[in-house]
Amino acid sequence: MDDGVEVQNLAGSISRSLSRASRRMEEVLSSGLVHSMSRGSNAEQDEEALKWAAIEKLPTYNRLRTSLMASFMEGEQQEHRFVHTEVDVTKLDVNDKQKFIDNFLRVAEEDNEKFLQKFRQRIDKVGIQLPKNEVRFEHLTIEADCHVGTRALPTLTNAARNTAESAIGKIGINFAKKRKLTILKDVSGIIKPSRMTLLLGPPSSGKTTLLLALAGKLDPSLKVQGDIAYNGYKLDEFVPQKSSAYISQNDIHTAEMTVKETFDFSARCQGVGTRYDLMLELARREKAAGILPEADVDLFMKATSMEGVKSNLITDYTLKASQMPVWWEWAYWVSPLTYTYNGLSVNEFYAPRWMNKTASDGVSKLGAAVLQTYDIYQNENWYWIGVGALAGFAILFNVLFTLTLAYFSPPGKPQAIISEEETDEREGESSKGKPRLAASENKREMQSWPNPTGKSRHDEVVTGVAPRRGMVLPFNPLAMSFDCVNYYVDMPYLFVDQVMELVELDNLKDAIVGLPGITGLSTEQRKRLTIAVELVANPSIIFMDEPTSGLDARAAAIVMRTVRNTVDTGRTVVCTIHQPSIDIFEAFDELLLMKRGGRVIYSGPLGQHSHRMIEYFEAIPGVAKIRERYNPATWMLEVTSTATEVRLGMDFAEYYKSSSLYQRNQALVRELSTPPPGATDLHFDTQYSESMWGQFKSCLWKQWITYWRSPDYNLVRLLFTFCCAIIIGTIFWDIGSKKENATDMTAILGALYVSVLFAGINNCSTVQPVVAVERTVFYRERAAGMYSSLPYAIAQVIVEIPYVLLQSSYYSLIVYSMLSFEWTAAKFLWFFYVTFFTMLYFTYYGMMTVSLTPNHQLASVFAATFYALFNLFSGFFIPRPKIPKWWVWYYWICPVSWTVYGLIVSQFGDVTDTIKLPGSNQFPRIKDYLDDHFGYKSDFMAPVAVVLVAFPIFFAFLYAFCIKNLNFQNR
Repeated sequence: MDDGVEVQNLAGSISRSLSRASRRMEEVLSSGLVHSMSRGSNAEQDEEALKWAAIEKLPTYNRLRTSLMASFMEGEQQEHRFVHTEVDVTKLDVNDKQKFIDNFLRVAEEDNEKFLQKFRQRIDKVGIQLPKNEVRFEHLTIEADCHVGTRALPTLTNAARNTAESAIGKIGINFAKKRKLTILKDVSGIIKPSRMTLLLGPPSSGKTTLLLALAGKLDPSLKVQGDIAYNGYKLDEFVPQKSSAYISQNDIHTAEMTVKETFDFSARCQGVGTRYDLMLELARREKAAGILPEADVDLFMKATSMEGVKSNLITDYTLKASQMPVWWEWAYWVSPLTYTYNGLSVNEFYAPRWMNKTASDGVSKLGAAVLQTYDIYQNENWYWIGVGALAGFAILFNVLFTLTLAYFSPPGKPQAIISEEETDEREGESSKGKPRLAASENKREMQSWPNPTGKSRHDEVVTGVAPRRGMVLPFNPLAMSFDCVNYYVDMPYLFVDQVMELVELDNLKDAIVGLPGITGLSTEQRKRLTIAVELVANPSIIFMDEPTSGLDARAAAIVMRTVRNTVDTGRTVVCTIHQPSIDIFEAFDELLLMKRGGRVIYSGPLGQHSHRMIEYFEAIPGVAKIRERYNPATWMLEVTSTATEVRLGMDFAEYYKSSSLYQRNQALVRELSTPPPGATDLHFDTQYSESMWGQFKSCLWKQWITYWRSPDYNLVRLLFTFCCAIIIGTIFWDIGSKKENATDMTAILGALYVSVLFAGINNCSTVQPVVAVERTVFYRERAAGMYSSLPYAIAQVIVEIPYVLLQSSYYSLIVYSMLSFEWTAAKFLWFFYVTFFTMLYFTYYGMMTVSLTPNHQLASVFAATFYALFNLFSGFFIPRPKIPKWWVWYYWICPVSWTVYGLIVSQFGDVTDTIKLPGSNQFPRIKDYLDDHFGYKSDFMAPVAVVLVAFPIFFAFLYAFCIKNLNFQNR
């Protein structure tokens, strides 16, 4: 039945039911509607009951699609009433949804709880039990093999050893020395349904691993023992992803989609699931029991239970809330470009119009001659073979793409950095069955967290009173005052050791930092490190934005203990914290509370147990008193919410401006804004602590360490260059010794062209994400005043040189020898010279593209655009004499054209051997042929050498200039 007929039948059925219902009210009442009608005898309730009666008479499928929508109508003579209209939930338009949400959730934070209660009451009223899962895990033990100490650092040598040991291990020979790390040991328990379970534990206690194990998402490389069951079914007996959801710490979504579109996409992918079955059973039981649902709840449940809805109502609800060698010939036939080239060639040259045209010297017909020259099959069917092959490749690549997404994980895995001492202690704890603490951890755990007065919260702990942590270097205490600030946004070595101890990172000094949420330090450790790198500058005032964000209670307490230690040294700290716990909240001395719109509603002391702040807000008429033992931070946010302002009819910001507290603060601002007698101006001799040379040395040292510990970048590109050299060498094997005709020279030219182009483009593409990540760190460090842009850029440029030098050295040796070029020192050194500077300018070109764009994705697109121009104007596909005069200027500014020029002239610019030209009886010398056909002059090597040095300098200069002057930070 099509939609038009279905709508007509639905409308007719409702109309007939309404007419019958008005005549048969007694039948309606006898079927169980008395309960609803007894709620009132007014016309609105009668009308609603009649319409429910009509809906109850509809067939089941139509009944599940039909509900009532209440609309508030303003009539004449001040008569206001609700009107209930029958709607098809699968055809709600944008206005209907918006009207429903606006009426349903006037104050989201209050009405949301009411709706959830109504939802549960409706389910319970008919005795339906929602599906439940009980998860049991017994004797769960999870182990991992890992390197310890310096062997686990991701250096180039360690990465190379790991690769070699893994390859040898495939054949049964195991040289790798790994330690077994027990993540979970003999863990058993039950996750009961309809309960909220809190999983607590210190960092590295295995919390995340246990969650991943219960959700069926463990890394396959881990060794797992024990059983996990959902309602008695083990994980291999069903699909756990259908019954559970694991929410990672990392929030990863498609950047180009809106929030609503993201919700809609999730809803479409997951479908309505059991919601439709639940709605079907709910409607059946309510009809049998004569129970009428509330209109808003019924509309919502039906709208979210039906298939075929373009935009789910739950979304809006949530928003509101050459000659090829034989050994490489197989690659020719598996390349899609082969069929493209052959098909197009046959289509263009094997046409009847060519068959009668002959060459001027009397040779075979022209089209066949062209095809024969390039060894292409002379069969007109090759055009259709090419079309079919290309369609097959398109299907194959899509299938392979789908399979790799389904069955392969990203290469590599995080490697924790664990000291040998910690490993021994952890394994000792596991073997003896009782807890042990490292000396540093034991000392730290027995120290208490000082309160705002600077004294210990407890007079004594096991080893005595906790000592204060301090600094060696003195500093000038500074006060900061601000008044009437408006911020508008247009919409569309010894000291280092003491700092490390202050932030309690001394036992992690050799741990790799890693990437956030992926490798290295935990979130809590990274936050303490962030605090430490700023403390090293010895500041007087420190501003911290959400230092406890994403941390559990214990980790947040450790971070705030670090903050408190910093305050105890006499420094000023200003923090923003989202929903702090009572312990964290009462560790602060002052509170600056703001509301939406950037207006202050409280600025003053907290007092002991926050009593000063509590007294201020409790003095406001209508504000609820705080309950005993209630978190004052939570209470404060509740009583100052927008809903409270609406209920009280007041503005807390205006109340604060009229308070005596505000007047005292203003007087304090005026007092602190006036320097005391005898005070000197704050003055610094230089902008940065170090000279330019000192900044450069520091940046170069940092970049050298970073590159040495980046095997994912350096080892991969070195390996790729090696593989590229082997492939090119085997494809163009011994091609340098074959110089008999023009076709041979074209093949040699192509070999030299691709010999450096492949490795150069790889250097450009691989350096981009590395520089993009480094630039993010650079923004923060430059903003902190660590160094200026120029020393950083020069260090980044110089650190690439040794790696490119190594890369081009073995690349030149392999390619030069396998292609059988003339073994003279001068020619090899020229080949190496051109190769080195070509790889270098490609690397700097990649760095420059990142500095010009907001991220490395756009940098890749930008670079790829010019790859095509580099290819087109390189002088290989179109020789310079044949380029139109209005485009020849680009040939001279194209870096690749100078590379090809240098390679050809350095190898063959002095060769006087003769070659045969096709279709001609002439036998020119090679050097003359290169000059006449390609425009390569043998005496032009000196300018080529200079220009090849100029290109990397030019790209490096642009990189430094853009890094200094362009800022793509979002905040």
